[in-house]
This record gives sequence, structure tokens and C-alpha cells, in this order.
Amino acid sequence: MASQHTASPDWLDQFSNLAKINDPAWNRIVGAARQVDFRPDQPIFRDGEACQYYLLVVSGSVKVRKITPDGHEIVLYHVKAGQTCELTTTCLLGGQRYVAEAIAETPSRVVLIAKNQFQEAMATIPDFREFVYQSLDKGMGDLVNLVEDVAFGRMNQRLAHYLVSNNDQCTVALTHQELAVELGSAREVISRLLKNFERQNWVRLHRGKIEIIDSDALSKLASSQLQ
Repeated sequence: MASQHTASPDWLDQFSNLAKINDPAWNRIVGAARQVDFRPDQPIFRDGEACQYYLLVVSGSVKVRKITPDGHEIVLYHVKAGQTCELTTTCLLGGQRYVAEAIAETPSRVVLIAKNQFQEAMATIPDFREFVYQSLDKGMGDLVNLVEDVAFGRMNQRLAHYLVSNNDQCTVALTHQELAVELGSAREVISRLLKNFERQNWVRLHRGKIEIIDSDALSKLASSQLQ
């Protein structure tokens, strides 16, 4: 089971905008917040559950994903330390149940603010309300980029093909924005894919250029698009 206890106000160190709020109601809400520790792969919330808490990640990483009835999985986004969960926010604002699930990717610590206290803060504390909407705006932008990946299909293969076909001595001297223009995509999409390639040790990212580390792996990925 997850370890739960009253949250120390130290968690606010990860959320500078929230730490600046000087309001007695906010101080009371912070004092009542719960801190929960999760092990890797431990569920945080499940698809179809009622949303009862506003969720802020203090440490670790949380993966929000949708699994189809036939077992296919799509990762919607990751919530890192200092971030909030956009799906939780929209469910609280709209009074809806979760339409996806979240699991801890690493040992993770989250802070939970009860639904009624979240609603009170939204209604009475302008700085908190602004923080929530700014976080939600960024999260929706990330989801739009994901939809682009899915709708326009296989951008990772197109990117791999471009890197293999347009490198000079294993170096592509383009910025992420320039690559996005070449491929008709968004810079955020290309940056996310390149970081994924880097995690797999296929490329190494530098300012203004991409170094090819494993051209065979990129070629294999690219060829799956071209067949």
C-alpha cells in the first residue's frame, strides 16, 4: 500500500508560485494536505474512478496512460516533480470520473488536496486559481501535440528517416525548430521524439545539432515506415 501522512509545508519548495501565496485560507488548506509515497508501477488512480483530490507531484515521475479494451496502451503525458496532473484538474473542474489511469514510474511522492478544499481555493484564492489554469493550459498544449503525433502518424519513423538520410559525418546541424519545419511538425513534437531517441542511445543532443550514435537502430525504425 502507499504510505500516507500529513504533508509537511516543505513540498511548496517545488511550487514557487504556490509558495508565494499569503492567505490564511491557503495556509489552512496546505496544512490539511496529505502526502502519499508510491512505489514504481503502483497505481495512483484508475480509469473510471471518481476524482477526489487535486494532485501535485513533489518528487519522482508519474505516467498517465490510456489502455484500450484490447490491451493497447498510449501514454498521454508524464507528470514530473513540480508539476500537477491535468486530467485530475479537468475531472475536478468538470465533476467527471477519470478517463485514464496513472501509475508511478519511479519512487514518487505526491501531495493531495481534497476536492472540497480545491474548490474553496479556486473560488476564493486568485493566485491559486491562476496557477491551476496556467498548469492546465500547458498540459492541454502537450496533449494537442500528442494528438498531432497520432493523427498524422508515425512521426518517429519520419524523423528517423530524415536523420539517417541527411547527416554529415553522423551529425545533423539543425535545431529542433528547423527539423520541425522540414518535417511539417511542431518543435515540441520533434523535441520529445529526439529526447526519446537519446534515452535509447540512438542520438546525442547538442545545441543546434544532433549527433547520430546508432544509425542502424534509426535505419531499422525508418524502414518500418517505408515498407
